[in-house]
Amino acid sequence: MIQPGSLSLFIHLLINTYHNVIKKYPIRAFSCMVVLVVASIIIINGRAAVTNSLKDNNGKILGEMTYKCKPVKEAYSDKKIILRLDDIQAFAYSEISQMMIEDSISRKMKLVLGVIPYNLTQDAFITNVLKKNNCNLELALHGWDHSISPETGVYEFEDMDEAEAASKIKEGKSILEQIGGQPVVTFIPPGNLISSSTKKVLKQEGIKYLSGDTESSIYGIDATTYDFQSKKLNDNSDILNKCDERFSKNKFCVIVIHPQDYLTDDKIDEDKYSQFINLLDEFRNEQVLSITFNSL
Repeated sequence: MIQPGSLSLFIHLLINTYHNVIKKYPIRAFSCMVVLVVASIIIINGRAAVTNSLKDNNGKILGEMTYKCKPVKEAYSDKKIILRLDDIQAFAYSEISQMMIEDSISRKMKLVLGVIPYNLTQDAFITNVLKKNNCNLELALHGWDHSISPETGVYEFEDMDEAEAASKIKEGKSILEQIGGQPVVTFIPPGNLISSSTKKVLKQEGIKYLSGDTESSIYGIDATTYDFQSKKLNDNSDILNKCDERFSKNKFCVIVIHPQDYLTDDKIDEDKYSQFINLLDEFRNEQVLSITFNSL
């Protein structure tokens, strides 16, 4: 409710403005009014244009950026590989991860990403990369935060009980499915170590593929691009030979890769990265088909 004092003050200001401004300077006052009217029209039309630009064909306001992912088309081949790129995570290795994803897809090669879900939705850059390329990626759950106990050196999920495993796997799945738009069916245990309790939870949560556990060699590791003992990249010829052995047995070849292996002092190492590109090109030259676990 307007107070009497406020109303009288407002009327006094109007009278004062009329005598001191409008009456003395009518042309200036009129010009100011015209400018205010035009500015109001521009603002109203601008708001309408922005609102319309955020609507879909049905007139619904879009809540977030949408992406159109174009699936790669590969010719069928008896030689099949799974490129498992681990340690995709929030606020780390972002640029190199994007390069590896996009350079693989540009060569018509799909990827299985071992994704760490902790804090992932807070990193707009990497989540946008995953959303934009989701039709050529499988997002596999790579633990929760990939932690290692400082006291015992035990990896996350290596000695975890059923209740804790269920909580972390459910939340991790929810995050990856929200970003990727596909059901999560693959679990990659950090350090490739997993407790029996966690295995029970995986079945309950609809996880079909366990990649990395020594007891599940069918989905395990056949070759790696990096030797952690010597702390250097493996020769591409060794990787190709190991995969040829798998092909000779009519089996697919799982190759484990990490984005940080192509960094030096936290910067992209062009020489190292060229080795990754050469490996992709070698597989393309041999007409090898890259697949994902969820396509098996």
